[in-house]
Amino acid sequence: MWARQKSMSKSESGAQLLARLGSRPSLEKVEPKLFPNGLSPGEVVELFGAEGTGKSEVLLHCIAKCILPPEWLTFDLGGLGTKVIFIDTDYKFSILRLVILLEKKITDIVNTEVDETKPSSDEIEVFITKCLKRLYLVRCNSSHQLLCTLHSLETNIAADSDFAGIMIDSISAFYWIDRCNHGDGGSAHEKNMNKIVDILQTIAKKYNLVVMATKAAVFKAKLRDFDKGDNASPFGESKHKGDNSNFSEYLGKVWNKFVGKWLMLEKDVTGGKSIFTSRQKMSGHSVCFTISESGLQFE
Repeated sequence: MWARQKSMSKSESGAQLLARLGSRPSLEKVEPKLFPNGLSPGEVVELFGAEGTGKSEVLLHCIAKCILPPEWLTFDLGGLGTKVIFIDTDYKFSILRLVILLEKKITDIVNTEVDETKPSSDEIEVFITKCLKRLYLVRCNSSHQLLCTLHSLETNIAADSDFAGIMIDSISAFYWIDRCNHGDGGSAHEKNMNKIVDILQTIAKKYNLVVMATKAAVFKAKLRDFDKGDNASPFGESKHKGDNSNFSEYLGKVWNKFVGKWLMLEKDVTGGKSIFTSRQKMSGHSVCFTISESGLQFE
C-alpha cells in the first residue's frame, strides 16, 4: 500500500515535534479560481454533484497543483510542492490520466517561454516521475477497509511533515453496500460513516491537513425536507431546471456537520459543448470551466 515508510526509531523532543508539524505546507492557493478565499489548514471540502459533473477531474486538478513544485529549472510552474494522500474507493483513478495532465501543464508553460532553453521530453518524463513520488495512492473496497486505512495513515503523516492533504474519491462509494448490510431500519448504516468522520476529524485537526472528498448526488429532497435543518441540501432551496441543489444529505448528520465548505458541480451541454459550473455554498461564488486533455480550462 505504501511504497516505503520512514523509520520511527529516531527520538525527538516535544519542541522538535511541534516545530516539524507546524511547518507543514499550505494548500491555501491550491486553486484560486475555485477557492478565491483559499483553504485553511484542517478545512474539509465536499465536491458534490451528479455523475459526469467533473468531480474527479477537479480532484485530479488539485492533486496536480499540489505535487508540482513552484519552480523547475527557470520555469514558473505555480505548484505547491506538497505531498498528498489520495484514497480511491471507486477504482476509477488512472495514473495515465494524471501523467498526461502533468505533461500538458508542463509543456504548455515551457512552450510559452521563447528565450529559454527547453528541456527534452526525457527530462520532462524524469521530472514527472519525481513529482509523482509526492502522491501516495491507497485503494479501499469497503467502508471497513477505509476505516482501517485511515487509522494506519497517522503514523505516516506524523513521520512526514510534507503531507498537506487527504483526497478521497469518493466518500459515498460504500453507501449502498453498508445500507444493504445493515438493513433499512434506523441509522445503522451510518455507524461506519460516523467512525470514518471521527478519525478524519482527528487527523485533520491534529496535523492541519485539508480534506477533500467527492460525493455523488443520489437522493432528491422532498419538499418538506427544505424546512428541516438536518437532511436538507447544503445548497439551499433553488430548484431551477438542471440545478442539483435540491438533493438531500444522506451520509448522516455527523458528516454534514464535519464538512466546512461545499462545491456543487453541474454540467450543461449546449451546442455539443460541455460547460461545467462550480458553485460554492455561503459565498455563492461560481466559476465555469471546460475539461480537455489538458485538464480544467477556466472561462
